[in-house]
Amino acid sequence: MYELSLYILDGQPLVIYGDERFTMHPHTALHCEKGVPVGFENPTEEPVSLLLSFTPSPRGAMDSDEMRAFVEARGRSVFSPEAMNEMAGELLR
Repeated sequence: MYELSLYILDGQPLVIYGDERFTMHPHTALHCEKGVPVGFENPTEEPVSLLLSFTPSPRGAMDSDEMRAFVEARGRSVFSPEAMNEMAGELLR
């Protein structure tokens, strides 16, 4: 079991958190407690980008190189730390 925190960068995902269902919007965050079921849907054509943080790391968690290979093998993008810092800076301006 782990806690999950997420921050929406772009898009409007539908979040299922316990018995609740709600839409999140860019620049909003959610902290999910241990043991509460959580899920996500994207009911729109607009892509969703978000940051996730797990505490503690899930068992069998990948290191950064393994995660990059996993994501890129599925045709997805992985941003460098510098790009992430730049995006975060733009969001805070």
